[in-house]
Amino acid sequence: AHVRTRRPGHLADLAVDPTPAADFLLRYGVPVTAQDAPVRVLFGQSAWAFDDAQVRRMLAGGLLLDGTAAHILGERGYAALLGVGVDGIVGREDHVEGEGPYAYERHGDLVLSVNVQPALARLRPGDGTEVWSTVHTPDGSAWGAARCVHTNALGGRVGVLAATAPHLLPYDDEGQRLLHAMVRYLEGPAPRLPLVSGGPHLIPRLARTADGLRLAVAG
Repeated sequence: AHVRTRRPGHLADLAVDPTPAADFLLRYGVPVTAQDAPVRVLFGQSAWAFDDAQVRRMLAGGLLLDGTAAHILGERGYAALLGVGVDGIVGREDHVEGEGPYAYERHGDLVLSVNVQPALARLRPGDGTEVWSTVHTPDGSAWGAARCVHTNALGGRVGVLAATAPHLLPYDDEGQRLLHAMVRYLEGPAPRLPLVSGGPHLIPRLARTADGLRLAVAG
C-alpha cells in the first residue's frame, strides 16, 4: 500500500476519501458497497492504496476508473490491462497553443458538458479498446477520448473515464444512461446489479434481509 501527496503537500492530501465516488454512483442510481461486488470502483488517489495482488484481482473482474486512477495504475505498470495509456492530466487552462480548452463530451447524438472538470486525463486507447465517447473543444475539434472500455488478458473488463472529478459532472438522463451501460458492460454476460433509472437523484438502498434482498429508492 502507498500514501502519496501532491506538492506543495497538505495533510488533507493524505486522506483517501471514497465519498465522491459513492456520490457519483448513488445519484445515478447505482448501489454501492464496501464489500466485494461485480463491479469495483477506483477513483483518484485511492489507486495508490492497494498492493499489486489486490490491483490484479480487481483488474480480473469489473473495474471502473476515473482519469486520475487510470494515470496512477499506468504509472504502476498496468496500462496494457487497462486498455488505455494516459498521456498526462490536463487542466482546463493548460491546453496547448492552437488548441481550445475541453468543453463537452459527445456520444453519438448525446452531448454532455465537461466544463466543470478541473482536469481531464489525456487517454490513449490501445488495441481492442472501444471508445464510447469523445471530448471536444468549443469549436467542435476533437480533444481526446472521454469514456473507454476494454476486456483484458486476465478476462477482466475495465471502464475508464477521462474525468478526474466525476462527481462534479452534471447529473442528467444522458449521463445516467451512459453510466448504466458501462456498469452493465463491466458486469459481463450475467448482470445482476439493480440499477435505478428514470432520471438522476433517485438513490438506491439495497439491503439483505431474512427473506432475501430488498431495494428501496430515495428521491
